[in-house]
Amino acid sequence: AATDGGEGYVSDFAVSGDEKHVVYRLGADSVDASLEPGLQLNINPFSEGASLHTVALSAPGTAVQIAAAQSGQGIYSNFAISHDGALVLYRADFEVNNRHDLYLAPVADVGETKKVSPPLASGLEQVIGTPVLNPAGTEAYYLADFDTPGRFEVYRSQIASPGVSTRMNPPLKIGADVVSFKISADGSKLVYRADQDTNEVFELYVIELANPGKSVKVNGPTIAGAYYFEIAPDGKSLVYLAETTANVSELFVVTLANPGVVSKLNGVLPVNGNVRDDFRYTPDGKAVIYRGDLTTDGTTELYFTPVATPGSHTKLNAPVQSSTSVLDYIVSHDS
Repeated sequence: AATDGGEGYVSDFAVSGDEKHVVYRLGADSVDASLEPGLQLNINPFSEGASLHTVALSAPGTAVQIAAAQSGQGIYSNFAISHDGALVLYRADFEVNNRHDLYLAPVADVGETKKVSPPLASGLEQVIGTPVLNPAGTEAYYLADFDTPGRFEVYRSQIASPGVSTRMNPPLKIGADVVSFKISADGSKLVYRADQDTNEVFELYVIELANPGKSVKVNGPTIAGAYYFEIAPDGKSLVYLAETTANVSELFVVTLANPGVVSKLNGVLPVNGNVRDDFRYTPDGKAVIYRGDLTTDGTTELYFTPVATPGSHTKLNAPVQSSTSVLDYIVSHDS
């Protein structure tokens, strides 16, 4: 990708849903990268003087700078790009050092960046994490502590009328936080993870986007909450990882029309067997693919379960040698 004459490192990127555009972040400082447990690459999310650039995949090497931080300012990683690549949503500390506000950059109008998050009375609140644009590109969703400093909740701002926010979750009690959320592909629902009922027990809740402030718990009974989750491409079901037996992580599926009514997705596990956290739906939403030591304890392999027939699993990989495991996988768009 071209750097428009800038100096530094490409430290993050995102591809538009139509797969025609890439937005990347160019950091002025060297990338602080390290391997975390589980082989996850951890990149320092802050880079002083960073900038955002867009490039069409049909014209590689020709990029346009759409936003830039000045000395002492930073543009943070974990930005969002609209399905058609026309809008980029990102966090930056343009106004107050180390206070993260949310900004929108229309790709067609370079230099027309506008602040999306509302004015902050105390100057202490901030936006965190990765913002999300709804499928239509008309609404921004993000985590912030606007109502109570230090208590992070999920908010919505309209792109057409920035500077105004609506809290999506119901009021939380002292000590509770929303830690993550996802929006269904049809743009009708938002699922978030929070310790809404029991402090430090993070569970899943669903909100109809047309009816903010009211949520219903999605998951069934667990020992210590739900760890990770994915919404089906059609927005009708959800799969999550949790323990109902101590130290045994398994997958559960629930239809969002019937929250709390869950079925175990995987079949019977061997002693000490577990499902890993990198599960995903097939693009057609009909099945879930996941890794785990479901046959031999300590040997991680790849499995497949149709959503319509939970409670069993089929091994996908060829036989592996002793002490060998499946480390990663990817699913084709045609499932």
